[in-house]
Amino acid sequence: TNRRQSGAALAVLFGFGFWICYHYAWQFTHVEPIDNGLIMGPAWRIMNGQVPFLDFSTIQGLSAALSEAPFLAIFGPTIRGAVIHISVINGLAGVLAYLILRHAHLARVPAFIFALLTTVIFYPPQGMAFAVQHGAFGMLVAYLGAFYGESDGPSGQKQRAAWFIAGLGLAFAFFGKQTLGFMAPGIILLLFAGSRTDRLGKTAFVTLGGLTPIILLFLAAGADDAAFLRMLNFMVLMPWQFGGGRLDADLNEALLVY
Repeated sequence: TNRRQSGAALAVLFGFGFWICYHYAWQFTHVEPIDNGLIMGPAWRIMNGQVPFLDFSTIQGLSAALSEAPFLAIFGPTIRGAVIHISVINGLAGVLAYLILRHAHLARVPAFIFALLTTVIFYPPQGMAFAVQHGAFGMLVAYLGAFYGESDGPSGQKQRAAWFIAGLGLAFAFFGKQTLGFMAPGIILLLFAGSRTDRLGKTAFVTLGGLTPIILLFLAAGADDAAFLRMLNFMVLMPWQFGGGRLDADLNEALLVY
């Protein structure tokens, strides 16, 4: 009964999240989104077989472009494909929020309500894929992996897989928006919160999960000095040059950004 109820809750959350995002996204009916094509352009390149940091570079939004590319391949490089993409992500955000809250021992009804409200504010009425939301989606994946890894149910093997997934989520959060790295300390604290899995093992698997996408991207980009310098420049140095000034003003502003 509990599984059926949970399954029904997840289905409703995904369906409602998809519908509300799809409904409101159509207020943007032409290609002039807030990112001016920063996501759809790289997604179109990936769909056509181009490799990030080999054939093109970007300072943010890579997670959104990677996830949008299959939708453009299926539905064509159209606004409809882009809207379906963010609608799916919005529905999944509600599902992830519900699962996180349930693993944090929140009761079923308030967890469902909070997750439902998440679908109202996560993507609607953005209209197009955006770096911040996809980075935040990566953080939801990371937190779900961490909470599941610290729960009482999974075996040791499942715990290690959960922490590996947490690392993957952190990596894709970083790919989406580098400043979301400021949320990583929350994951790091959970590395030391429980006693069922040794801290060294948890650290190793979250590190492995975090490094795997970066290593794969480096290999795909050519695995040479030029690829390393491109990734360093566009993923670390340039974002810090553009956004690092936000942390130079005063402590209050820095804490607000955090």
